[in-house]
Amino acid sequence: LGQLTREQDQIQALRKITEKSTVNDLRMFIRLIQKDLKINAGPKQIIDSLGTNAYESFQATNDLQTFIKRYLEHKNSVDNGTQLNKQLAIQIELMTPVHPMLAEPCKSVDFAFKRCPNGFYAEIKYDGERLQLHKDKTNKFKFFSRSLKPVVENKIQQLSQYVLQAFPKGESMILDGEILLVDRKTKKPLPFGTLGVHKKKEFSEANEAFFIFDCLYYNGESLLHMTLKERREILSKHMTPIENHILLSDLKTINKKSELKHLINFAIAEGLEGLVLKVNII
Repeated sequence: LGQLTREQDQIQALRKITEKSTVNDLRMFIRLIQKDLKINAGPKQIIDSLGTNAYESFQATNDLQTFIKRYLEHKNSVDNGTQLNKQLAIQIELMTPVHPMLAEPCKSVDFAFKRCPNGFYAEIKYDGERLQLHKDKTNKFKFFSRSLKPVVENKIQQLSQYVLQAFPKGESMILDGEILLVDRKTKKPLPFGTLGVHKKKEFSEANEAFFIFDCLYYNGESLLHMTLKERREILSKHMTPIENHILLSDLKTINKKSELKHLINFAIAEGLEGLVLKVNII
């Protein structure tokens, strides 16, 4: 239609289209022209129609082009019999941000144990900014925010050099954590918002610190199939903490309500933002 300039020619072309179209075809055709493709379905519903875990696989990279390529390769393998497992593998790509797992509010101690009666982990919630760090074999770094966008340079200026020191055998990795300012004298974290280029100037005795709470990829291997406990063991084995710069987040095992209450009181007394509760199946 865009190539036809005369109205009569456009009408004739539309008649040919209507003769070959069903009612649903015409409905979508009109919506396309009107730019009103409201089909009451979001990305999750559409992608999940490709397979039971298709959307979960897409979320691992959040890159549609990469996902479609892997999906077509997997489908061809299933169709020709070289792949017996019909479920699409969940893979992550180095230098492509991984969709973060976001927390849900917990109403009470009783609510936490109702959801996880066999216990869980409790981690200090740092009042900083979520940071996903990617490093490849050439020591190239990429940093992504919670919204999967690149992090501004002033917030991560010195971070790369300390990561190289903290992970001397880490050729490639994806680390998930929180970046914030830490007072070098008191060793306590500073409030949210102090990472800004202007705010940082007010705290001359502070520097950026990266509190790592998860490792998603290490030396060419995705760790998403492992439990949280196993991934933390890899961090502990390969990471050398650097005071006030690269630290492992504080994770406690909680089996009793009294233990959780004690940790909540500690977080309140220290003026911390709160706790994040995690189960060991992820």
